[in-house]
Amino acid sequence: MKNSVITPKLVHKDSAEDVLVRQPRPALPLQIEKSAADQWVQAGLGCLLALYKPHEQNGDLFRLALTNSNQGLTSLFDRTIPLDPAWEPYRALPYQIIEAEFSASHADILQQLENLYANANKIEYPIAELFRSTSYKMINQADHYFFYRKDHEHVPGTMLIEAQRQAVYTHVYTMTQHVRGDVTVSLDKLYCNFYGYVDLMYPLELVVDDMQEERDARAKKIEYRVALFQRRKLIAIIDSVVNIIDMNQFKRFRNLFLYEKNGHLYVPIQADKVRCRLVDAENKEYPAECVSISRDRCMTTYHNVEIDDIRSIKINSKGLVFSSAIEPENRSQKNAVWRFPPLSQDQLMDMGGIIKRGFILQNYEAYQ
Repeated sequence: MKNSVITPKLVHKDSAEDVLVRQPRPALPLQIEKSAADQWVQAGLGCLLALYKPHEQNGDLFRLALTNSNQGLTSLFDRTIPLDPAWEPYRALPYQIIEAEFSASHADILQQLENLYANANKIEYPIAELFRSTSYKMINQADHYFFYRKDHEHVPGTMLIEAQRQAVYTHVYTMTQHVRGDVTVSLDKLYCNFYGYVDLMYPLELVVDDMQEERDARAKKIEYRVALFQRRKLIAIIDSVVNIIDMNQFKRFRNLFLYEKNGHLYVPIQADKVRCRLVDAENKEYPAECVSISRDRCMTTYHNVEIDDIRSIKINSKGLVFSSAIEPENRSQKNAVWRFPPLSQDQLMDMGGIIKRGFILQNYEAYQ
């Protein structure tokens, strides 16, 4: 794990109040191969093996020495979730269960485990090589501006799904070789099983398991299973598949015009959020309002401007800037239609980015 602070950017958000997970920690696997156990010993974590016992059916494995009631598959009303053989090799347990099981007999080891993350830079092996699963605590504020717009007597399911997404994205950026900014994560598939309601009063823990048979730190498609626990009960299992996409490639995929040469006409949702400037041959700028825009043309207002003197346009919106040479095509008393020359790929990406963040379709064919 590369850092302990979950920033809004890490979970693809802009505001701290949108972050729903905190306290990332490596989660103890239900079972561990002897080769991985040897890595723990070499990294100075051999004490953790005191929590394990030899696997009863496989001599190459160790398994957590848990009582039958604390296997992590018990849901509400003491209903046992059927064992999933495909999950067992990759499954980790929540700290809710680990602490309940071992706090009396192995308090010193649990304390070392608690300190593991803070001292990760002192361990010979990267944490991502020692553990394949992570644990997170959910941040659940009953006055959250979005999820609690109406009163709930349970935690909204959509909030749990969003917390799961954030936990998975954080896991990708901290437990693989992928770097936020060089790549982005895109959700491909999502499947949920809920076994009960989540109460506001008690802590909720999420455990993210990497379901790759052969772990690849640079894999571009990864399946994850997130198990949600409250009061040591399994509340939900959420399976997802994510794609990891190079950022340059993602921008091309998401561009409005690179792969579809449409002539659609778009208008601002809020005109005051779009800053538009007409620029003359002397680089003097004149404020204008962007009335509409398409791939080939745009319409603006104009005030105290000699139309034939204008040479270019600048449009700013939400941190993005599009600029281009323009020529007047026609005009009315208040508005002018400007034609763009053939635009470069970068200009099309800038224009498409602005349109996607604050414009809506008006007509399928522009200026007809």
